[in-house]
Amino acid sequence: MQKVLVFALLSWCLPMWGQSSYTRLHVPVKDMQLDNPEQVSYWGTATELPVGAVPFIAMNLEWRSSGPIPGDAVRLWIRDDKAVDKWSVIQPDEHTGNGETRFFSTMHFLAPETRLFFIRVDVDRPWNEVFQDTLIVHLFDPGPTAPVSSSSNEPAFIRGEECTCPPPMLSDRSQWCPDGTCLPHPAPEPVFPSHLIIHHSAGSNFSSDWAAVVRSIWNFHVNGNGWSDIGYNWLVDPNGVVYIGRGDNILGAHFCGKNTNTLGTCMMGDFTSVTPTANALASLADLYAWKACAEDIDPLGSSFHPASGGIIPNVSGHRQSCNTSCPGDAFFPLLPEVREQIAEVIQQCDCDLPVPEGLMSETMASQVRLTWGAVAGATGYLLERKGPDDVDFMLLANVGNTVYLDLTVQPGQTYVYRVRANDGICISTPSGQVAVEVADDWFLIQPTLVTHQVNVNIRNRSAFPVRMRIYSMDGRQVWAGEFGKSSIDFFHAIAMTHFPAGVYILVVQNGDIEKTVRLVKM
Repeated sequence: MQKVLVFALLSWCLPMWGQSSYTRLHVPVKDMQLDNPEQVSYWGTATELPVGAVPFIAMNLEWRSSGPIPGDAVRLWIRDDKAVDKWSVIQPDEHTGNGETRFFSTMHFLAPETRLFFIRVDVDRPWNEVFQDTLIVHLFDPGPTAPVSSSSNEPAFIRGEECTCPPPMLSDRSQWCPDGTCLPHPAPEPVFPSHLIIHHSAGSNFSSDWAAVVRSIWNFHVNGNGWSDIGYNWLVDPNGVVYIGRGDNILGAHFCGKNTNTLGTCMMGDFTSVTPTANALASLADLYAWKACAEDIDPLGSSFHPASGGIIPNVSGHRQSCNTSCPGDAFFPLLPEVREQIAEVIQQCDCDLPVPEGLMSETMASQVRLTWGAVAGATGYLLERKGPDDVDFMLLANVGNTVYLDLTVQPGQTYVYRVRANDGICISTPSGQVAVEVADDWFLIQPTLVTHQVNVNIRNRSAFPVRMRIYSMDGRQVWAGEFGKSSIDFFHAIAMTHFPAGVYILVVQNGDIEKTVRLVKM
């Protein structure tokens, strides 16, 4: 007869000053009170979770049995106090050794407003066996991530002398665990990588604080699994931020006990039915291009991996040597494209095309004009921009000359530009950057060398009319006009085709703002 055990928890101590907190709760089955003899349901005490856990509470469950657990004899479910009838099944963690007498689950993230949660256990075993079992609830409050300095390159790394691929920007342990409680491996072992492994965390695809998720994975591996450190060498969040786990060329714990000659990177999220973001894939390509280049690993090839006992791709998914679905059914088919992307990055690293110089900008109303110096041998240029909502630089335009007018900027925002040269074979490293702040209010009169008309552009919240006068150089007023301004943006074109060639003075007044411009009629 199937037995259903349901109980609500829990009481645990939570520090209120924002530091990380870990609690392990042992719940012996024999201590659960029989609530309904007919349904064989069991309840524990119901206690609210403390207020103040941000940005979430990470929880995973461990079931320890006195005897072997056959197949699906024990199934764990969870729901919180916000979902009355919605139970979520807790899956076993594919990265952890679940033995005959132990079930260890994946992480489950509870929202900070959760005050109470319920755990249900479906048991297909005789009661005299279940009576001796124990449920262990692992709870971790990562606390909010304190502000830290921007990402910096890892201070120490091994690189081949001829490798030109730089390491990507990396967020080190002091940045993802600023309170210093996530201790590194006390005795790290070196590894000489021949294979680069790709994982997914099988956790949430959304978070307001990804550094807190990294801390939760560290706690999951160290306090839950009993490992000496977080298992991965690196982790990549959906924004493309790369976090240093165990670090470069340090033996990890991520490849089902076959970690020799491997480095492992965890793509944070569950990619069973969705794929990683473009930013995350780009960061993964940059990271593994650096390592493949440094270690002379062909990202498109395959080779013998001694610990696996067979030939596997040099850039492999976790499942290619382990009994797991990692890195997810939606992500795994993309690995050939990932390998191609890594190879393309390496090819660009070997490019000796000179870097464009002299990148300059000129702001004109709600547009930015960019110019730079030509590069000998270049057939085109890739102009890249980082806007206010961009994590990294994005391709803005592929142009054949050294001038570009960006018409897609927004007033009151700041944009950063850089440019690369392209000769059709390789792409240069990026130029120096130029930052442009687009003014919220502007007053633009152009051109000043006039053949047909002069354009007056105004953007502000003034409702005063716009008065314009043109004077000849002897002081005579030769033209005047007054125009209403009913919106933020104002535009008027002054026709000057009938004006004789010569020099004129244009005065434009809008409220207490007055602009005087010298015009040359051609």
